[in-house]
Amino acid sequence: MPKLTREEKLRRINANPALWLKNFVKIDCNGELVPFVVNPEQKDFLDNMSRYNILKSRQLGISTLSLGLMLYYAFQLPNSNYLMLAQSEDATQNLFTRLKLMYESIPEKYRIGFRKNNEMELLLENNSRIAVKTASKMKAESAGRSYSLTMIHLSEFAFYDEKFQEKGLLALENALIKVIVSSSGVNFVEAN
Repeated sequence: MPKLTREEKLRRINANPALWLKNFVKIDCNGELVPFVVNPEQKDFLDNMSRYNILKSRQLGISTLSLGLMLYYAFQLPNSNYLMLAQSEDATQNLFTRLKLMYESIPEKYRIGFRKNNEMELLLENNSRIAVKTASKMKAESAGRSYSLTMIHLSEFAFYDEKFQEKGLLALENALIKVIVSSSGVNFVEAN
């Protein structure tokens, strides 16, 4: 098998989210920055993400993976918009801090510059935007509407207020975007 050129390797990496994360992004693992190698649960999610409602145990890394995917697609697709909704202001701050760490870990020669990196929003020079917001601070009926979203992740959805769970999810589903809902099963009701 012939050896790949640097450009061919880069093309393969850029075409595969898991390879891109592994080669360009680092995450905090017990206080140490390590390459973002997807775990088996994250790989299953990536392989089957066309339709996914995640009822999960805690700490599988789905929110971290979603942030990584948003960053990957923001780099690959100019003018795209992503939204991570969290259940509390503390969680919002934590998720945005993780996003910034991931962004800053990308080697400078591959990193797209940013125009804005504050107020829980990362706006890249290619006009792609990743926002991290608190669900209770948004109006349920218009959640994500002004963003023209490509992808949204509703982290810890079971802890959102009931109105948002009903009307917010409906508003987002009608936007025909990729919606990732993760929850640990609190307040879980099986619908028939």
